[in-house]
Order: sequence, then structure tokens, then C-alpha cells
Amino acid sequence: MELSLIVVMLVLLTVSFNIFIKLRGLAGEPQIYAEVASELQQRAHDLLVRKDHIEARANLNLADENERWKNDLAQYMEDYEQEALARRRIHLGH
Repeated sequence: MELSLIVVMLVLLTVSFNIFIKLRGLAGEPQIYAEVASELQQRAHDLLVRKDHIEARANLNLADENERWKNDLAQYMEDYEQEALARRRIHLGH
């Protein structure tokens, strides 16, 4: 039983070593580097697209906030003008 386990372990070790040698040989191939570079470039592109989407949403939110601020300012100016006209009428006695 122990001998069979040792034999199985040696076989697995040999197979693992052969696979390691083959993978190491493939890693030296320029095609592998090209595929890795292409994948990394695609990931970088995806990240830049996500960043652009996030910035666009942020700019949209800022534009909305700016529009609300402008509307609030316009309302304040109108209220101020109406209050000034009312005080003027009171002051003139009309």
C-alpha cells in the first residue's frame, strides 16, 4: 500500500514537472506576451471608459447643482426686488 502511494506520488510529480516544463516553454513564446499585452490594454481601456462615465455623471450632478443654485439665486433676487418695491411703496405712502 505504501509502495503504491509512493509510485502514485512519483507519477504525479513527473507529470507535474512535465507540465511545468511545457508551460515554461509556452511562456517564452511572443504570442503569449502579445495576448497578455492585449488583455492588459483592454483592461486599461475598460478602466478609462469607467472613469469617463464616472466623471460624466459627476459633471452632470455638478451641472444640476449649479442649475439649482442659479434658480435659487434668481428666486432670491426676485424676492429681494419685490420686497424693495413693497418697502418703497410703504415709504412713499402709496
